[in-house]
Amino acid sequence: MKILVMLAGWAGDDSENTREWLEWYREILATEFSSCEIFLAVSNKSDASLLRHLGGLANISRSEAVNADLHVDSDASQYQLCLRMFKESGQDYDLIFFMHTKGISYSFEMFKPWRESVRETIFSMAAVESIIGHRSRFLVAERGHMIQAQSSISQCRILADECGILDPTFHYAAATTLFYVDGISLKMFTASLPPKYFCENLLGLGHSRFFFEGTIPSLLTMMGAEPLFVGGSGYEDGFNQNVSFDALPAHNSALVLDQYRNMRASNGTYKQNSVPYVTGTKEQAQQVRIFFEL
Repeated sequence: MKILVMLAGWAGDDSENTREWLEWYREILATEFSSCEIFLAVSNKSDASLLRHLGGLANISRSEAVNADLHVDSDASQYQLCLRMFKESGQDYDLIFFMHTKGISYSFEMFKPWRESVRETIFSMAAVESIIGHRSRFLVAERGHMIQAQSSISQCRILADECGILDPTFHYAAATTLFYVDGISLKMFTASLPPKYFCENLLGLGHSRFFFEGTIPSLLTMMGAEPLFVGGSGYEDGFNQNVSFDALPAHNSALVLDQYRNMRASNGTYKQNSVPYVTGTKEQAQQVRIFFEL
């Protein structure tokens, strides 16, 4: 399997905490992804620290810093640069991992439970390959959620129209900013994406810093990538069974997949309604109508 890691790097400083995080990511890349090709995009404000810790990895084939005019204070502009590098490469990959230095602005020690969990899920190639199975079109994340913000859905719909996506079913499946997608889906997407999205500031284009957390995964599912969630400790059958309707990604994996499959089967559309906060078991949440339509 030919795998590409698109690494969006950011480091706010060169503190001991930052160095611990970067060394942790270096160890993951050097072990779990040692046979993968890496495109490294770094924030124009943190390139020195990142390159000092990660730049020496032998499998980095391209490394660039974000142009200052395109900078967005998150991982978004780095992912945008990675996407441009992917399109420019013209290469075919079986699997692409959208990876960024998640957690680096928080305490390394306090995030120990999260670090231990993701080493068994989203940062484990064995776990990811197991859930992919024989599927050819997929999007794999640790977990997913559905966002009811009308502005977020509007952004997704506008870009879907610009990309010429004709699927009448609207899948809004945010996946957090660590996810895998098959090469067919990503190549289709970059081929349809208007050129301005590779060279203009995302905020200036009317999108938010969460562009690669909600909009991009959603569009990939609209183009046929099936959302899959690797879960982790506390998850049953790969999905979080204690779901709720809000913006917390830890809550909504099961609901995302259920709604995706239901809408695919019925060729229906989500309807935007005023929906109260919902929490409880998966079965309880399924009793509540949660559909969107603009």
